[in-house]
Amino acid sequence: MTLAGTLWLLGMGLVFVGEQIVGTGVARWIVGGLGVLVVVASFALRARKLSGSDPSVQQGAILGMTTAGVATLSLVTYALSTAEATSTFGLLDESAARWQGVWSSLTPIVLIIGALPMLSLDLVLYANPVVLPRDSAKRAAMAGLSAGLAISLVFPLNYLANHYSVEWDTAHFRTARAGEATKRLVTGLAQPVEVYLFFPAGNDVLEEVRPYFRELEDASGGMIRVSVRDQAIDVALAEELKLQDNGWVVFVEEGEPVKFKMRLERNRAKRDLRQFDSLVQKNLLKATRGQRTAYMLVGHGEASHRSGEGGDWRKLSQLRRLLQNQSYRVEDLGLVQGLAEQVPADADLLIVAAPTDPLLPEEVQSILTWLDAGGQLMLFTDSRADPMPPLMNHLGLTRNEGPIADPKNRFPGQSPYLIVTDRYGTHSIVGTLNKAGQPVVLPGPVGLSEIPEVQTRRTPLLRTQSTAFADKNANAQQDPDEPSKVHTIAMAVESDKSEDPWRAVVIGNLGFTSDAAVSNGWLTGPHLVVESVRWLAGDEDVSGETASEEDVRIDHSPSGQRWWFWGTIFAVPLVVLGGGITWVFGRRRLR
Repeated sequence: MTLAGTLWLLGMGLVFVGEQIVGTGVARWIVGGLGVLVVVASFALRARKLSGSDPSVQQGAILGMTTAGVATLSLVTYALSTAEATSTFGLLDESAARWQGVWSSLTPIVLIIGALPMLSLDLVLYANPVVLPRDSAKRAAMAGLSAGLAISLVFPLNYLANHYSVEWDTAHFRTARAGEATKRLVTGLAQPVEVYLFFPAGNDVLEEVRPYFRELEDASGGMIRVSVRDQAIDVALAEELKLQDNGWVVFVEEGEPVKFKMRLERNRAKRDLRQFDSLVQKNLLKATRGQRTAYMLVGHGEASHRSGEGGDWRKLSQLRRLLQNQSYRVEDLGLVQGLAEQVPADADLLIVAAPTDPLLPEEVQSILTWLDAGGQLMLFTDSRADPMPPLMNHLGLTRNEGPIADPKNRFPGQSPYLIVTDRYGTHSIVGTLNKAGQPVVLPGPVGLSEIPEVQTRRTPLLRTQSTAFADKNANAQQDPDEPSKVHTIAMAVESDKSEDPWRAVVIGNLGFTSDAAVSNGWLTGPHLVVESVRWLAGDEDVSGETASEEDVRIDHSPSGQRWWFWGTIFAVPLVVLGGGITWVFGRRRLR
C-alpha cells in the first residue's frame, strides 16, 4: 500500500469515528475535520507523482487520483443524508425520509466503487514504484471496479428488503375447499345459520378462508349467511359471543354459538387451513345437530387411542379424531363405568374395537338391551379378537376362522395377508368409495357369515376378490381344505322392527383404520369408517368426501421400503465415492 493510500484510509477512518462513535458536540467536528485534512494530504502526495515520473507511473497516478476522488465524494453524499442537510433544505416528514433514504443508499455505493479500484491501483503502484508493466494500472482499476459494482448491489437490495415485504411460498399449499359432505350438509339445513368471521381487515388468513365460505353460501341457497367482523370495532357483538380477540369463526343457529379459533399469521395457520373443511364440518354439525357422545368399550384388551400391545396397528387415536370431527364426544365405557348395569342414556354410538378377552354376560346383556332400544353399534373384529358369539349372533352374523390371505391381490411386495380389494356393495355407506373406485388395504381381515335364522336386514359393504382364502392354520400357504372364494369383510345390519329400530356396522378388520394405516397413507379405510358413522347416526344426507390438503407422512425405513432406505444410505454415497476415485486415478495415469 502506498503512503497516499494509507493516509486516505486513516483520514476516512477518522471521519467515521467522528460521525458514528463521537457523534455529537465539538469533539465530533474536531475528529471529523482532522480526518478531512488527512484525506486532503493524501491527494497532495498523489499529485507529486504526476511530475518527474515514468509515463506509466503518471498514468497510474492519474487513475489513482480519479478513483480516490470518486471514493471521497462519498463524504458529500453522506453530508447530504444528515439531519443538518434536511433541516437546511426545509424537508419534513415523508420528504425528509425519502431524501435521507436516497443519499444513505448512495453513500456506501460511491465509497465502494471508488475505494476498491483505488486500493487495487495502490497495490500495483507500491509493487512497481519506477515503471509499471503495460496496462497493469488499467487492469487493476477494472478488477477493483468490477468487485465494487458486485458488492454495491447488496445495498439497494438491502434497502428494498427493509422497506418492502414480498413473500414467495414455493411449497405446495392450498386451503382445503368445501367438500361434497359439507355442501350436502348446508344444502339440507332447516334453519338459516349465521357465520361470523372475526378477523382484522386485510388479514392473510381471512383472504384464505373467505373464498371457502363464498362457495358454501352459493351451495346453501341462502341458508348460510357470512359476514366479516372485527372484534375491536364490533365490540357489542364480540361481547355477546364471548370473544376477546380476533381469529374466531363462529356459527349461530339457535342456542349457544359454536366457534373455533384460527391463528392470525398465515404461516402458523397452515395446518388448520389444510384441514379447514374438516374443522368447518365438525363445528357446523355441532351447531345444527348438537353434540353427540360415542363410547368406546374398554377393559377387555380392546384397541384404543392409547398405545399398547400391537403398537400402532392397534392404536386408534386417528379414529378418535375422526369421531370428534363428526361432532362426537368420545368417552370410555367398561365395568368401572357401570357397563354391567347399563349403557349410559346419553350414548349415541358404541364402538367395540376387537376385544381379545370375553365380555361378561352382564355387559353383553346391557349392550343388547341398549341396542334393542334403538342404539347404534360399530363392531370391529379380527383373527386375534374374541369371537363374541352372543353379540354377533344377535346381529345375525358369525366370524369365520383364520385370517384371509390373497397372494394375487395384495399390497405390492408385502405379505399375502395385506390384501387389497375394491369390491363394494350397493349400500349408501360405500356409495362414494364405489363411485371413485378407490381400493381398501386390509391387514389380515377375517370373513363374516350370515345366520339365516336370525331376522335382521344385512347388507354386505365390502368383499374380497375371488382369489382370497381363509388361512385356518395361519401358515401363509393355501392348503387343500382352504378353497379360494369371495369373503364378506364388512356388513351393515338393521333391525326388522318398526319400533325402536337399531343399526350396526360390523367390520372383520381393525388394522385398516389404525394409526399405522393412516400414517402410511391408506386413507380409504378412515373414509369407510366416517361414512359408517354417518349412516349409524342417520346422517346419510351428509355423506361424501371431506376435502383436505393435509400432507401424508412418507416413511423411508428398512422395514417399509428396504431398497430405498439402503440405497440412499449406502449405495448412492458409494457410487459417488467410486466415481471420484476413478477420476483421480485416471488423471494420474494421464500425467
